[in-house]
Amino acid sequence: MKNEIQLWGLPPNKVYLKIKEQTRSRLFNFGAELTGNKTSLDNFLGLHRVHRRIYETGKYFCPLWVIKKILSICPEKEKQELMSLLEKSIEELRKGYGDEAKSIKNPKLPIKFSPTLCQIIGHVIGDGGIKKNYSVHYTNGSKILINQFKRDMREIFGDIEAYEFEDEGIITINFPSIVGLMLSSLFRSNIREVKCIPPHLLKSNEECKALFLRALFDDEGSVSIPKHTIEFVMANKIVVEDVKKMLKEFGIRPGKTGRRKEKEHHKIKYRFLITGSQDLKCFYEKINFDHPDKKERLRILIRSYKKIFYKKGGIEKFMFKIIKKEKKMTVKELAKVLDRKPVGRFYQHLQKLKRKNLIRINKGNITLV
Repeated sequence: MKNEIQLWGLPPNKVYLKIKEQTRSRLFNFGAELTGNKTSLDNFLGLHRVHRRIYETGKYFCPLWVIKKILSICPEKEKQELMSLLEKSIEELRKGYGDEAKSIKNPKLPIKFSPTLCQIIGHVIGDGGIKKNYSVHYTNGSKILINQFKRDMREIFGDIEAYEFEDEGIITINFPSIVGLMLSSLFRSNIREVKCIPPHLLKSNEECKALFLRALFDDEGSVSIPKHTIEFVMANKIVVEDVKKMLKEFGIRPGKTGRRKEKEHHKIKYRFLITGSQDLKCFYEKINFDHPDKKERLRILIRSYKKIFYKKGGIEKFMFKIIKKEKKMTVKELAKVLDRKPVGRFYQHLQKLKRKNLIRINKGNITLV
């Protein structure tokens, strides 16, 4: 698994470049010097003199395979220098040839694996995708998320012209095929319905994972204030299970995976819930949403909890601290201090203290051992 997108990892027969004149001339002149002359270079490349000339003069975009073939005969030191110079000298980069092929202008190569790129991947796996022709699309009803996706794409890839249209409040944005080709070179194919979380992302740092999960939950998650839940739903079970593993790394305990069949499309989807005050608060603090409506609903949901939140094991420590201070108190009195009902989990925490031989419980009265 690569951790960056390089020009040299792209399919040479599909990629075309417009290179700055000085670098372009240096490359072809060096190729002629190594092969003997321009005619020998034409024979080596298998090109007619006219075709070599239009690539050399920059009249047409130059195929990547031509550049790579010249580099293949360069001494190693000069080859590395030229490769670095060429990546910095690209004015435009495109997949395919002709007027219909759209370019990235001043592409930012090499493209490093980063939190912003992880956010892009989250949206591509969510409400986006890479089509069979490699064009990248993203659909959402939130203009905030659409604009964020456009900013992220330009920050990572360069100056890209995007095609955008709206239908009944739902916005779809499309980017050129060269972007999809580059994304597919970085992580395993996410073309059409074959979507997966890149292995490198699964091993990345907390910031990368948090932004990826935020983007994916923006698209596939929902918040219910009456039910006190966050729900995540996708048709891809492998992605769902990987998302659950990632959430556990943040200390969030997702519920069991269920399945349901959509009536309209007869499609099986997989779902899980995040419930409980501690897990919801942890999601709020470490991941959250950028979708404005979902973000606000989660904020309201978190504020609806009047109880104090405790880390794992924290409530038992706090219980014992209070009991130690008071020396003797009833179960109901302790529950009132903690803003808890004296049932269920509250009793489970008391029993843990009892099993540790720290307290005694007798007829509703708590004393120290």
